[in-house]
Amino acid sequence: MTWDEEAGLVTRVVPGETLAVRPSDCHCDVCNTIRNRKDTYVVVNEATGEEVQVGSSCLVRFFGFTPSGLDFLGLEEKVAGFAEEAKGLRMERRFASVDQVLAITLAVVEDSGWVSRATVEKNGVGVSTASLVGTVITSCGAWAWNKDIVAKAATKTAEVAKVKAVVAALAPDSEYVRNLQAVAAVETVSFRNLNLLVSAYAAYQRAGEAAPKVESKHFAKVGEKVFVNATVTGTRFLPGQYGVTTLVKLVTAEGNVMTWFASGAKDFEEGQKVNIAGSVKANDFYNGIAQTVLTRCKIA
Repeated sequence: MTWDEEAGLVTRVVPGETLAVRPSDCHCDVCNTIRNRKDTYVVVNEATGEEVQVGSSCLVRFFGFTPSGLDFLGLEEKVAGFAEEAKGLRMERRFASVDQVLAITLAVVEDSGWVSRATVEKNGVGVSTASLVGTVITSCGAWAWNKDIVAKAATKTAEVAKVKAVVAALAPDSEYVRNLQAVAAVETVSFRNLNLLVSAYAAYQRAGEAAPKVESKHFAKVGEKVFVNATVTGTRFLPGQYGVTTLVKLVTAEGNVMTWFASGAKDFEEGQKVNIAGSVKANDFYNGIAQTVLTRCKIA
């Protein structure tokens, strides 16, 4: 297990194993001292189930021999993922903003889709999303592509907040979730934990897929006046012959989608809650989703 400067304990457990007790500090049961350690190891007595935390410098003393050939010492780099690639660039001690990493992850997925490290290892081809995110952050590789991704990432502030909220709300029923929550809850992330943080996107998607689907419906007749509470889901400026029109997209608490073509440039933020009054101009469909088109609207 590793001890992150901000996130605290991040465990790297052998697949199929779980910790009976998650250590609260980086003490060593061999020398009985607590000090600032980068790594400690939990050793389990298979006969009794007893867990002992051992500091790196006490491994030889604990085992009675140098355990350099044990498989668990090589596990860390495999689980750490990007840390192995980062070694050559000496990035273990460099940090990046958690929000920046998540925003770049969202931009990379939008551009190239989600590719897990497990998929790359299984197929033997391709580049994982975590590796692409690391490339952008370290400014290596295709500069033009990097700039495009960074520009897209700058528009992902609202979605980053959603990802962090979903991760924080996950049930802490596994070491993975507890590690992810610890890493996502602080301001910066080490490159050693980059792969873990990038995987927040997969957790976010799984949570969305598990949520009950709400079907949008037409909730009023054409010409009828409505007054509803809604959330802004996006805006788009449409230049025209008579100036700018703002396409405002909204959704009600019931999941009903609304659109409003507002005159002029309207300043709304994605996720903003509004009380909107207007008239139904049309009931139509977009990509198979029912939309209620509003006109002559006012925001209360």
